[in-house]
Amino acid sequence: MARESGQFKGRRLITGDRTSVRCVLYMATMIDLQYNPPIKVFYHNLKTKGKPTKVAITASIKK
Repeated sequence: MARESGQFKGRRLITGDRTSVRCVLYMATMIDLQYNPPIKVFYHNLKTKGKPTKVAITASIKK
């Protein structure tokens, strides 16, 4: 969800009343970051490019 109005650009948020699904995907991704080599490499590449931790985790969830 983008928080934008006119020239104001805020941080984007993940919302949409799917809390249980997001929680399950988040925890599964945290396990993947430890044990799944392709996801681990993808996450570390994003971190080395300077992405914030939550952005890198969210991208890994979508991957």
